[in-house]
Amino acid sequence: MDDVFQVLDVLRSEAFLMEGLHSLGIKGTDQMSLLKLELHEAVTDYAVDFRDPSVQYINDLETDRKYMHWPGSIIDLLRPTFPGMLRHIRKNMFHAVFIVNPAERKSRHLIKMVEAFYVHSAPIRMGLVFVVPPEGSTDDTQHGGVALVYDNIGEDELTATAVREEFVEQYSTGDVESVFGTTNFDIHRQEASGLLGRLGLRDMPQVLLNGVPMKSSELDGDVFEEALVTGIMRMTATLQKSVQTGFLRDDMDVLDYVMTRSNVVSRLNARVTTPVSKYLDFTSEISTDVPTDVKTFKSLSPPQMTAIVAKSMKYLAKNDDQKVRPHTNWVVADLRTEGGRQFGYEAIRQMKSSNDVRLGFIHNSQGEASDATSQLVATAIQVAMETMDAGMAKNFITKLLKEENIAALRSGEKTLEDLAVHNMDVDEFMQKLKADRGTTQQIHRSFVKHVIGFNAGQSGVIANGMVIGPLEDKEEFLMEDFGLLEKYLGKMSVAAIQKKIAKLEDDFDKASELVMQVSALLMSNPQKGQRHEVMYFADEFSVLTVPPREPDKPAYDIVAVVDPVSRAAQKYTPLVMSSPASVTLPPPLSDCVPLSDSVPLSDSVPLSDSVPLSDSVPLSHSAPLSDSVPLSDSDIPLSDSVPLSDSVPLSDSVPLSDSVPLSDSVPLSDSVPLSDSVPLSDSVPLSDSVPLSDSVPLSDSVPLSDSVPSVTLSPSVILSPSVTLSPSVTLCPLSDSVPLSDSVPLSDSVPLGDSVPLGDSVPLGDSVPLGDSVPLGDSVPLGDSVPLVTLSPSQSALFQALQEVINANVRVFMNCREKLSEMPLKSFYRYLIEPELTFNEGTQDVSGPMVNFDAVPSKALLTLGMDPPESWLVESVRTPYDLDNIYLEEVENNVYAEFELEYLLLEGHCYDSANGHPPRGLQFILGTQNTPAVVDTIVMANLGYFQLKATPGSWILRIRPGRSSHIYTVSSHEFTDSPSDSPEVVIVMNSFKTKIIKVKVNKLPGKEQEDLLAEGPEEKMGLWDSISSLFKSEARSNSSNKSSTLSGGTLDSEADTDKHLNIFSLASGHLYERFLRIMMLSVLKHTKSKVKFWFLKNYLSPSFKEFIPNMAKEYNFEYELVQYKWPRWLHQQTEKQRIIWG
Repeated sequence: MDDVFQVLDVLRSEAFLMEGLHSLGIKGTDQMSLLKLELHEAVTDYAVDFRDPSVQYINDLETDRKYMHWPGSIIDLLRPTFPGMLRHIRKNMFHAVFIVNPAERKSRHLIKMVEAFYVHSAPIRMGLVFVVPPEGSTDDTQHGGVALVYDNIGEDELTATAVREEFVEQYSTGDVESVFGTTNFDIHRQEASGLLGRLGLRDMPQVLLNGVPMKSSELDGDVFEEALVTGIMRMTATLQKSVQTGFLRDDMDVLDYVMTRSNVVSRLNARVTTPVSKYLDFTSEISTDVPTDVKTFKSLSPPQMTAIVAKSMKYLAKNDDQKVRPHTNWVVADLRTEGGRQFGYEAIRQMKSSNDVRLGFIHNSQGEASDATSQLVATAIQVAMETMDAGMAKNFITKLLKEENIAALRSGEKTLEDLAVHNMDVDEFMQKLKADRGTTQQIHRSFVKHVIGFNAGQSGVIANGMVIGPLEDKEEFLMEDFGLLEKYLGKMSVAAIQKKIAKLEDDFDKASELVMQVSALLMSNPQKGQRHEVMYFADEFSVLTVPPREPDKPAYDIVAVVDPVSRAAQKYTPLVMSSPASVTLPPPLSDCVPLSDSVPLSDSVPLSDSVPLSDSVPLSHSAPLSDSVPLSDSDIPLSDSVPLSDSVPLSDSVPLSDSVPLSDSVPLSDSVPLSDSVPLSDSVPLSDSVPLSDSVPLSDSVPLSDSVPSVTLSPSVILSPSVTLSPSVTLCPLSDSVPLSDSVPLSDSVPLGDSVPLGDSVPLGDSVPLGDSVPLGDSVPLGDSVPLVTLSPSQSALFQALQEVINANVRVFMNCREKLSEMPLKSFYRYLIEPELTFNEGTQDVSGPMVNFDAVPSKALLTLGMDPPESWLVESVRTPYDLDNIYLEEVENNVYAEFELEYLLLEGHCYDSANGHPPRGLQFILGTQNTPAVVDTIVMANLGYFQLKATPGSWILRIRPGRSSHIYTVSSHEFTDSPSDSPEVVIVMNSFKTKIIKVKVNKLPGKEQEDLLAEGPEEKMGLWDSISSLFKSEARSNSSNKSSTLSGGTLDSEADTDKHLNIFSLASGHLYERFLRIMMLSVLKHTKSKVKFWFLKNYLSPSFKEFIPNMAKEYNFEYELVQYKWPRWLHQQTEKQRIIWG
């Protein structure tokens, strides 16, 4: 996870869940166990049992002679075949049922696909169900939906009269009335209409593949065939497993077997299976009693309203036994209406069939009741819920919801006393009924309005806090739908939540309530990725542990597994902590990071108390060379002529003996101080291959520095040994028009300290202090058998900032490689991220992000580079130095540079919706309403990729006027900020994260055969028009009256084209920029044509960009700077030459 903004999103998401669970009383390990539950559907494709006589099949693979030559055994399903090919087996394994209204234009292409599949002998059994609108007459003479003779009608609207006339014209001798009158087929047509309602399918048309409804987006003619084949291939794998395990045999009916699987339901309601976005918030704590008046209730916040309603809710259940019920349904309805009572009755029917469900009612009344009986029944239901036990209330309310009893109450045939159930105290109930003032119903109405968002009288259901609805008028939500809802929630790990909660709470009612609350919380923030548990044998060695600062509060559990000598470790390892005393370090020597067997420590090495390694020397600022030899910031003189190599002998000052191995006698701990007078000796080599230099005294004369460079939210900075450096780097505002801040410098100047060896390939300077600025993994290796240990502190890592701004339990596992033949890291690296904004004293201006590189090699050739996020276009804007060739021995004080985030990158992919191919050469422009063309680009043939540079704000993407707009138009788009079918593609750049869109285009009518790249008679694009369109160009200045557009422009005539010379040039570094200027002058002196130079801006130095306008004015030539970002989906190159020439 390299994007810090993605980390921020994850932290926000996790904070919501942790705080919610903490407010519900779930803490510590119990909280983490709940967070690790995967709340994903186990079955994503629900199927419906479509077996019905109204399905009219047009083929039968098992009996039709057309398929007799196919193999007839189900075992052939296991035979290998080419990928993507359908298996032709004489078994009805795949059923495609088309539920259509032929009179609708959008159904016609589906019927044509049925014909195409049949003609080409596709191994699919196809059935048709013709459904006509329920309104109007069912006489065939009034509906065109039963006739199929409409081929000559074209694209006109299909009507019964048109079909009848076409039939008479085609079959003049036929009996019209026998076909279009009331026949037995008309009865089947009415049955088909009933099938649609029984299955719970509302939208038309529908295609069921083995009972699984295909998505409406897949029914489009362009993608239907591919989607159908993809679904068959997915189901083939499931059937193969069943055949292999013996559950499916030749003597079995495949369809009957498929309809017995766990994902098959009798009725499929899209309201249940479609993910919802609204959940109730149960995390508010109630400190006062439930208010008894509506006015007080309305003054509360929505979470408080929800908590009060939940606390006062009474429930019905199947039995009175004590158990944890994981499914809680709140039925929202106006129980004074017939539809509301029927809705509640269906919920009770389902509740009686499952002992895992408890049921409550939310009154959502509208206006005055139609009659006194309806109001009486609604009030009686609420009083029964509040005063009776669950079993008695269940039976009594069931009677009240039946319409025959309502009719009897209205007519006076029965009274409420007549509906009393066994052991019911009728007198007491009637007294409480008369005393009721309807306060609860009014509170419920206010709750529905302000929290749920339903209008008065609308119905819906709240299942474990998940709001479903509001339902449309006359929309049915039956007992089967409530059963599907229970099944759906069970697949979302509600049962797993029940098991966890049952261990935490002994009271069954409280446990059921907690399951509802936790389910609503976790489902409201679904997981976007899979959680992983780090399995390890022990955490005694090679593990850094940082406990949370506040153990009693919610804490993040952050686990990192890194290779200590990798770039990831440079970024993320928390080696500089905000509270170093709390860091639990691993033992100095472990099996994971062994020292050579030939590195003993002499018994004569004195240990004194003069320089204790304790809290007085912060661990976060220490920079040990290895686990056992910490070095201070004092200078360690090394010979100028002796680089760190295999030939460097140790000093003769103090011999080391083999009698006391380092790992056995001198662990690194707070209780073992090191003397300042212990030199090392060369009498016993430190290892077989890598001795140290002449003398390495350990001194306490110079304490470790407490200064830690400030860091901020900004890109990373890299220094590599032939490509690296900067003591101070500055990040500037995005632009003058959209500033990030008024002043965001990284620093104006930070002096370079003494040099630090990067590795054995870099010679050491005169003085090499190993201080707190040594980058992780860049300390001196002790040989191939001694992997670098993890205590070399990084300048500023991601976890340092996290530890300061959040309460976290951090563990870093060092996943070391056993052997290293060479140092994997070839660069210094600083990762910039600040926990908060910092301000300058006095001016109160934002000081801005800053990074320092101290103690870098002075004799090595270094290059400074930036490692920004993928969507950032960053350039150096101010530095007098050649950042590609930095030689510190020739620099008096320090090297500094300022960088600017110039643009954010908008990326996209474009496809032709007719064939799915990229429309290569298609040009897009990005702009605003007032300025349509600010930047432009061209679509590449590879994945239809394009990129545009933008700044924060709202932008509009259009096809460029000209040949592109004459041939293509935008048909749809995804991941944009306007409706997908909107002709205007609006993109809002409101985040520093990557923005990637998808655009589909169509050719205009009559342009289907035209080639976009073919030159028209009136247009002749030059080569450089295409190149400048490909690169997002930025016109600077030129001396000609005809200034270039962002795309390079179109020349007026062929004569001008012949006289105009375009030269594309690349240069990086001051040396090659000098060569480039010489080349430019040479070209200008030896040609009489107009010259335009194109430069790749990404790698030009600030001095060249400042100089080129003056040079263009002096020598009268045009120029343009273009920019391009290496596509994120290509293999990311690390060498600058490969990136430039790629």
